[in-house]
Amino acid sequence: AAEEVVARLGFGAAALEVIADAAGYTRGAIYSHFGTKEELFLAVSDRYWRRYFDNFAEVMASASRVGAHELDEIAERWRQLS
Repeated sequence: AAEEVVARLGFGAAALEVIADAAGYTRGAIYSHFGTKEELFLAVSDRYWRRYFDNFAEVMASASRVGAHELDEIAERWRQLS
């Protein structure tokens, strides 16, 4: 929920109340896991980039050779992830 809210509103406008509501939690529940909005943002950012690079690594690992067709698949996955 935090990833979606921050992407839609930007970090400054993404109030914890809005994030909590989107996630179906209270603001206090978020604070029980993250001390600040910045900590939440860093956790969300870390999760996003790990997923991004894991998916990209999966594409690269599945290619037995890298030719024109494989490069097209890699480029398409890159577009999807971005």
